[in-house]
Order: sequence, then C-alpha cells, then structure tokens
Amino acid sequence: FRMEAAEGETDILTVGRFTFSKLGFNKAIQIIRYAVNKKGWLVIDEIGPMELRGEGFTEILKEVLAIRKEKIVLVVREGLVGKVKEQFITQEAEIITDISLIKKLSF
Repeated sequence: FRMEAAEGETDILTVGRFTFSKLGFNKAIQIIRYAVNKKGWLVIDEIGPMELRGEGFTEILKEVLAIRKEKIVLVVREGLVGKVKEQFITQEAEIITDISLIKKLSF
C-alpha cells in the first residue's frame, strides 16, 4: 500500500513538502495493531515530525509501547532521537546509530 497521498486525495497529513494519505496511515496502523502480539521483531519506520506533533503513528506507538516490552525497532532520524525518546520511550531502550551494529540484536 502507499503512504504518499495520491493526486487529488483530500484526507492527507503534511510534513514540509511531503503529503501522506490518512488511508495509508490507517492501513499501516491496522497492520501494526495486528502484529503487536505476534512473536518476533516489530519494526515501525519511521517515527518523526508527525508523531512529535501528535499525528501519524502517535496513538499506535503509545499502544505498542504500553503492551510490548521487547523486540521493537523504531526507525528515527538521528536528529530526532532525543525528542522521540523524551516524548515516547518510558522503558529501557538501546539507541543504534550504526546499522552494522544491528547484528547485536539477534534477529
């Protein structure tokens, strides 16, 4: 499915010059909600400006972090890590800035 808003789509979220489909976000949120209690890793790409202002994945992210205590990977731009951690992370978290270190997570 597409996250980018299609031409003429009116139910959208905007960040800078980018527009995103609310329908796309709703579909992604359904998938995350379905996967939250499944075994294995849960990866959410990406947590950013929309979530910091209470849009996008904000509510599902709060749900996931309340339910699941391990095997979560949140993709966050390096410049936003501190703000995302401050706003959302209440449990111990490991920040990985070098993708080669991700092997330590035992996927």
